[in-house]
Amino acid sequence: MNNLKKNLRFLVWYISDYIKTHFVLFIVAFSLVFISIIFLASLKTVLNRSIFGEKRKIGKIGSYRFDNPPAEVLNLISKAPFEINDKGQIIPILVDQWEMRENGRVFRIFFKKHLVWNDGTNFKVDDIISNLPQGGKIQKLDDYTIEIELDKPTIIYPYYLTKPVFKYPLIGIGGDFLIKDIQLNKNNTFKQIILVNKTDPITIEFNYYNSEKQLINAFKLGKIDEFESQNADILQTLSDWKNITIEKGINYNQLITLFFNLDSELLKQEKIRQAIEFLLPWQDLNNYGEVAKGPIPPSSLFYNKNLPQKEHNQEKAQDLTTTVVTELQSATDSAKVLEKSLVIKTDYRLLPIAEDLSEKLNQLKIKNQVEIVNSITNLDFDLLLVPWTIPLEVDQYFFWHSTQFYRQDAGGEKKANITHYVNLKVDQLLESSRSTLQFSEQAISLFKFQEEIVKDKPAIFLYFPYNYKIIRKQII
Repeated sequence: MNNLKKNLRFLVWYISDYIKTHFVLFIVAFSLVFISIIFLASLKTVLNRSIFGEKRKIGKIGSYRFDNPPAEVLNLISKAPFEINDKGQIIPILVDQWEMRENGRVFRIFFKKHLVWNDGTNFKVDDIISNLPQGGKIQKLDDYTIEIELDKPTIIYPYYLTKPVFKYPLIGIGGDFLIKDIQLNKNNTFKQIILVNKTDPITIEFNYYNSEKQLINAFKLGKIDEFESQNADILQTLSDWKNITIEKGINYNQLITLFFNLDSELLKQEKIRQAIEFLLPWQDLNNYGEVAKGPIPPSSLFYNKNLPQKEHNQEKAQDLTTTVVTELQSATDSAKVLEKSLVIKTDYRLLPIAEDLSEKLNQLKIKNQVEIVNSITNLDFDLLLVPWTIPLEVDQYFFWHSTQFYRQDAGGEKKANITHYVNLKVDQLLESSRSTLQFSEQAISLFKFQEEIVKDKPAIFLYFPYNYKIIRKQII
């Protein structure tokens, strides 16, 4: 027994002395082993991606068919006839050259020869004529040349040819990706689209859902690894998840906007529209997105940064309203104007903002009611608070020009000026911006247009919504 204790004591002393003597060597060896483990794990990930390829499973909300494919897919599989560079210049991509005739009423587009679709067939203009922007007569001159004869001269027509082209069934040209597979729902809308990169082992799988609830459930079940949302409440739902990253951005393609029906006897009063702008909770809107100054986003070359800042001021709103009420009370039929309840229609996601505005209008003794709408099909509103998709920045003609004024009894013809806005100066500026391809001239017209429409307020531009990208972390 004593010999065993002596032997154990000797062994402990020996090991301890050895470690003390070679302590630095032990630290170096341990560090090397640790670094090697990390390196091999990372190398495994890299090798897996290089051998088996990288795969992204993305979830989207939307209902798309072959005749209206999703933009995220088109942008990956195809190119556009033209692109706009960072100086506002038109750059031919699928086009060799183009000609403008009759002061912008007629265009000839000469496409490059020897272009090949992703299915291996040769490009011909017959493939795309039906998908080009309309507004006139489009005819084929030969297999590579088309002539567009517009109803009205529109010098900036090439700007409308900056979206990727495709032919049925969703075949692109010149993009970095090919379509590997498409799965359809029973109603022939896309359920899943799988893309593969032409040169690298990268696969992107787009999965489409009808609602945000379905999208989140798919993420939780592992059917998708990333999705985007403008709903900040989702972050609370996923707050306990440790294996996700969240990237916050701003969607400059969408603008939350409060449109006025200027046929309303009360809302045609400019001071009332000014009062409503003062009632909006501008400081709180920073929680939803980047507060907007006008109808063109800060990301645009045509953005006018000198537009006035917005402010919340209940007292100014009260003074303006009192002035209008006093003026109306001295006019005939004023009682009808003041007694009528304003209808505020809104998207359900914007209901808190609409209800806040409604409460503040009530405090000013302006009767109103809030209604939720699913789509803008019924134009019977006084105020309409909805997300507005930003049109081509250089051409907001269709939304604000007086000739685009839409009335429900206008023989069924649909036009975009739902506010019934009429301003001859704005008309002239919009016409000027679309009558030249010179960036400097376009910018001058659009800068003045923004100043005028912000002053007039046929609509109040609230904010560009935040966009959250939720990504599941890759497990090593």
